Amino acid sequence: MIGKSEADLYDQQFAAMYHRDELAVINGRAILDKPELIQTAPGEFEWRLTSKIPVRDAAGRIVGTAGITRRMTSAATMPGQPDALGGLIRHARENIARRITVRGLATHAKLSVATLKRRIQTAFVTTPRRFLAVIRLNEAARLLSGSAMNVAEVADRSGYESPASITRALRRPARGGVGRVPQAGEPV
Repeated sequence: MIGKSEADLYDQQFAAMYHRDELAVINGRAILDKPELIQTAPGEFEWRLTSKIPVRDAAGRIVGTAGITRRMTSAATMPGQPDALGGLIRHARENIARRITVRGLATHAKLSVATLKRRIQTAFVTTPRRFLAVIRLNEAARLLSGSAMNVAEVADRSGYESPASITRALRRPARGGVGRVPQAGEPV
């Protein structure tokens, strides 16, 4: 990793976000429990809470950064976010089979669609549509690899219209941008 930048390791938009955070920490601002979409491997993404702090030498000068990230698994309110947005990930996961929409997500959060878009963009660096697409695709992948369900059952349980919808989503090439899983495409 020595000599590598974020741009050498991650998608352009992820790299820009990680770089901004590193600069903030190097300038003395700790980041605690920031919810963010993390690229865990090529083509794999998940929601995490990330904390980063400046590392200081004996004289108090900042000489580096230290950080930790952990999966977002609880339904608790996301730190630093309004309560209306707190259970958004849990709600989306629990209702993805019902083909939840951006409007449905906004209604649940008691926000206008425009406000929801701004808040998701700020908190997760993605759009509500991509937010739902990643959750839908992750649920389909989980069911395909960890259950005995057939593709039609997986499509139904993960919010796709049909088995062909999953196939199209998996074949569609990525067009870049945070929240898109390569070869996963947009939500159907």
